[in-house]
Amino acid sequence: MIHTALARFNEDMRFTVSEKLTQRTISELKKELVLVEQSLKDWKKKLDSRAFGEIKDNNITYEEWRDIYISHGWIEISAHNCCYDPQGITFKNGLGKLGSNKENDNVDEQYFASYELDISYSDIWKAWSRYHQKWRLRIDKLAIETFNMSRVTQTNFTRLEDALLVTLGLSPSVVGTQGFENFSLEEKLFKINKVNYKNYNGFDFEISSNLYSNDGYGHIEWYLKSRKEYTLIERIGTRGQPSQFNDRLSSQKFLKWAYENKYIKQIIKAVSPEEKNFRIN
Repeated sequence: MIHTALARFNEDMRFTVSEKLTQRTISELKKELVLVEQSLKDWKKKLDSRAFGEIKDNNITYEEWRDIYISHGWIEISAHNCCYDPQGITFKNGLGKLGSNKENDNVDEQYFASYELDISYSDIWKAWSRYHQKWRLRIDKLAIETFNMSRVTQTNFTRLEDALLVTLGLSPSVVGTQGFENFSLEEKLFKINKVNYKNYNGFDFEISSNLYSNDGYGHIEWYLKSRKEYTLIERIGTRGQPSQFNDRLSSQKFLKWAYENKYIKQIIKAVSPEEKNFRIN
C-alpha cells in the first residue's frame, strides 16, 4: 500500500501524481480531440460534395472533372481550370459577378469550382484524418500508461515536453515509444503544401489545410502549449526570460518546484506492524 505525505524536498524522494489530475487531463484532451474531429468532418463534407459527389478517384483527369460539371449545366473556363454555374454567376464586360441576391461571403463555393481546389480536398482530409488518428491513439495510451518519472528523475536535464506531461498527471515514459517517437509540441508530422488556384475571374487564391494554423502548432499541441503549466515551466528554465529557453531545464529544479506546488507527491511506503515493532524494540 502507498501513502503520500508532504515533507521537505530532497533528491532521494520518489514521486507519483494524483489519479484525479490524470483523469481530468485525459478528459480535457478528449474534448480537444472532439474539436479536431469536427474539423475532420468539415473537410470530409467538402471532399464528398465536390463535383456533385461524383468524384470517386482522386486520380481523375481535368477533362473527366470538367465533363462532370458541364453535364450539370456549368460552364468551363479552361484558362483558369475552373467551371461556374451561370445560375449564380453572370459575366459583364469580361468580369464575373455573383447574383445580386447572393449575400453570403462563401456562397461562391456553390457556383464555382476549381480543379486544383477540388483535388486538394483529398490531401487535406487525409492530413486531418492522420492527425486525428495519431492523437486518438496517443490519448488512449496516456490514459492507461503506468506513471513513471524515470525520464525526469534519472537525468540531469529534462525536456519541456516531459516536464509538462508530469504537471498534467501524464507519464513521460510514453515519450520515445510507439506513437510518441521524437515527440515534440513543435512537430508537424502531417504538414502539406498550400495549393494555388484561380477563380472564375482569374484571380489567384491559395488553400491551406490549416492543420498548423495556431501560430505554427497543431490544435492539440497548441492546447498543451497554452496551458499555464507550460508558461510556469518555461519560467523555471529561463528565470523569467522565455526567449532564452532551449527546451531543457534542470531536473532537480523542476522536481522541487513541481513538488512544492503539489503537481507531484511523495511516495511513502507504509510501515508494517512487524517493522514498526522491530524499530521500537
